[in-house]
Amino acid sequence: WHPAKSHAVGEPGIRGTRGPVRAVAGLKMDAHMGKILLDCEVDEILADIVLAGGDFAEPEKVYRRVLIEKEKFYGSDHPEVARTLASLALTLFYMNRKAESDEALGRAEGILASVQVVDDAVAGAKAVLAKLYRLKGDLIRAEAEYEDVIEFMERAGDPASEAMMDPLLHLGAVYFRTGK
Repeated sequence: WHPAKSHAVGEPGIRGTRGPVRAVAGLKMDAHMGKILLDCEVDEILADIVLAGGDFAEPEKVYRRVLIEKEKFYGSDHPEVARTLASLALTLFYMNRKAESDEALGRAEGILASVQVVDDAVAGAKAVLAKLYRLKGDLIRAEAEYEDVIEFMERAGDPASEAMMDPLLHLGAVYFRTGK
């Protein structure tokens, strides 16, 4: 696995042109920025897979690089940034780097505290935060985050979908551990 490393104008497929401008999440984006964000999304998914396999060093690098790109495009207080910060916090937690994990966690929580509407990016961040809270033993916060994620997924699609299984399973484990 090799995360995208170069996003310079002029790389294959871009050829120095900016292409049409599109609106994404209320922000204007040209073709070059669209490619960068798509590469970030793919790299982040691959980093999640590698992280689940127990490798922490490479995902940390990817999350840090993706964080820089997302902050350039979205700004430092966007839910997409919170999602990446949550993934970075989880990775650092696995690496026993508590202070750094807590810092990334605090930034993600700060961003999400101001969000009024749960969308896909917010739900993604909340799912990662829920896992981190559960691993840290903060079951009350884990429960609240899992419930928010499940509520969003129920509204957004088929409540019997396979995607619901992971948060439902983890919420069930939290309920079991808390005697609910």
